[in-house]
Amino acid sequence: GGGAPPQKFAPGGAGGPPPPKIYGVGGPQPPQAIDQNGSHSEENRTNHERGGEHVPKVTITDHLPFPPAAVWRQVTDLENYGWRSDIGLIEVRQGGRTFIEYTRDGFPTKFTVTAFAPCRWYAFDMVNANFTGRWEGLFAPDEGGTRIEFTEEVTPHNPLLRLAAGVYLRRQQRRYIADLRRSLEEKG
Repeated sequence: GGGAPPQKFAPGGAGGPPPPKIYGVGGPQPPQAIDQNGSHSEENRTNHERGGEHVPKVTITDHLPFPPAAVWRQVTDLENYGWRSDIGLIEVRQGGRTFIEYTRDGFPTKFTVTAFAPCRWYAFDMVNANFTGRWEGLFAPDEGGTRIEFTEEVTPHNPLLRLAAGVYLRRQQRRYIADLRRSLEEKG
């Protein structure tokens, strides 16, 4: 193709373009703060209806013993993805407003950032050959570390995959958090 090469973007790094969208004064606000009363490593799988359709949705909450800024940088730094055991490549486009993750087997998923409020709220829509969906991450200071709450919901293109999608989402969220924890521990 004759298009421009993907742009590099690291929201946590210096010298790059500004973040895709920063919500704050006068704009949309993140959802309510994460409930501080829940236990750590909570999982809450819910399924809900959207337009009469069953939509798999998984929310997982955990405590990481690292400052919110460190957790935020790790999650939003699209250039340094080597800590992710499921990803082979990330192509960053439009200054970080969109990106494409490729699994280690080369399967692409396109992401469009919908919220970027540093150290608080990160969200995006996603689409690939199998599903459309959205992901949202909330970050809050908690007991000298960070409480994270990640919610993912998808609508499989094949209705027969809807029941299995919840199991898949839960497994993916657990893997992501395990990779995140391990990476932060290695950095110290």
